[in-house]
Amino acid sequence: MNQAVLLFNTALNFLDELPEDDRRELHVLAGDYLFSKFYMILAEHEEYRVLQDMMDLSKALSSKKSELAMSDDMPHPEELKRLLYGPILYLISNEYIDRRLNDVIDRQLEQLDITSLPYINQKQR
Repeated sequence: MNQAVLLFNTALNFLDELPEDDRRELHVLAGDYLFSKFYMILAEHEEYRVLQDMMDLSKALSSKKSELAMSDDMPHPEELKRLLYGPILYLISNEYIDRRLNDVIDRQLEQLDITSLPYINQKQR
């Protein structure tokens, strides 16, 4: 379960990156591979509730990222945490993994240059 959701989180963040034109096809294929591994693991273990939860989460994250890309708003730190680590936060809140991972995520976010995220409006750079 944890491995599958970590792959899903990686795929979401990977596909947020904007590839060079000559690497676009490889970029999409790599994202597809990560997503397919995620689906295979969850299907193998019949974790369909988690699969549905991830699909719902993905829709919500995608909508929020689109909103941010079209606005001048900066995300609140907790919102940014959800945007980047929503699937992992799901694992924490559902007690699949240790809550101490929150501390690791918080330290990572402290070092993040928010303007490097593609859904932060270009006007803010």
